[in-house]
Amino acid sequence: MSFGVGVDLLTISRVKPMVKNKMEGFLQQFTFEEQVEAQKAIDQTIYYAERFAAKEAVLKSLNFKIERGNFCEIQTLDNDFGKPVVTLFGEVEQLFINRKLNQIDLSLSYEKGLVMAVAVVG
Repeated sequence: MSFGVGVDLLTISRVKPMVKNKMEGFLQQFTFEEQVEAQKAIDQTIYYAERFAAKEAVLKSLNFKIERGNFCEIQTLDNDFGKPVVTLFGEVEQLFINRKLNQIDLSLSYEKGLVMAVAVVG
C-alpha cells in the first residue's frame, strides 16, 4: 500500500482580492458544492484559502502534477461535525484508484493571516 503526505501553507491576503472581486478564474477551481458551502461560511476568504491549500496538499500527497485544471477534481466539504472530507473526480480519482489507495485524511487550520492544509493518503 502506498502512503503519502502533502502540506500547503498559504497567506490569506493572497486570496482575499480574488474572493472579494469574485474572480472567475479563481472561483472555477472550486466545485459548485464548495461554492455553495462557502456562501454559508462565516468568513468566505478563509474558507476559500483553506480549500485552495487543501487541493494543493492533496495533489502533493499523491505526488501528482499540480495544475489548476485538476483543482475541480478535488472537493472538500465539511461533514456534520465540521471535519473536511475529500472527494475525488476525474484523472485525480483514477490515479487514487490505480494506486490502490483507500483514504485521504485532511486537516485544515488558520492563524494570524495563514492557512495550512495537511493531507495524508494511504
